[in-house]
Amino acid sequence: MKVYAIPGLGYDCRIFSGLTLDVMPEFINWIPHLPDEKFKDYTRRLFHHLPQDDDGIVLIGHSFGGVTAQEIASMKRIKKIILISSIKSRDEIPTSFKILHRLRLYKLFTKQLSTRSVRFLGKYHGMKDPSTIELFKSMLSKHSNHDLQSALRMLCTWEPTPMKNGTSIFQLH
Repeated sequence: MKVYAIPGLGYDCRIFSGLTLDVMPEFINWIPHLPDEKFKDYTRRLFHHLPQDDDGIVLIGHSFGGVTAQEIASMKRIKKIILISSIKSRDEIPTSFKILHRLRLYKLFTKQLSTRSVRFLGKYHGMKDPSTIELFKSMLSKHSNHDLQSALRMLCTWEPTPMKNGTSIFQLH
């Protein structure tokens, strides 16, 4: 069995530091987005190295990483997807994200804005203590504004593609 862990938007593999598994996962790092790249094309580039038909692949996706895992399962056979604080369908996208897309406010989403607002908004995402907030800021600093905006645009407009048969999804909040 091969296990891959995909962090959420603005995060890196350190988000999984408290995860205890019998198998050591391979951590997937985000790659730069191309201008006007579609989600499926980005996902294909990100996971080009996965075997095409390996029934033993398990994907663990945190937040946007969970949405990305589902896109992968539409292109490759995946045994299981474990979603952590993520969504399974378009119906679960928060209304605020739909508004971000309609008004194109995702273009205003920057590292600087996120860093300044994390003390207020972080508590809604489980960031209550100063060390967690500093860890988030450190992870966020590794991403470009273009990549954050592109990923947020992709999330706001996500239209799930049917997954290949046999994929099981487990959702944890």
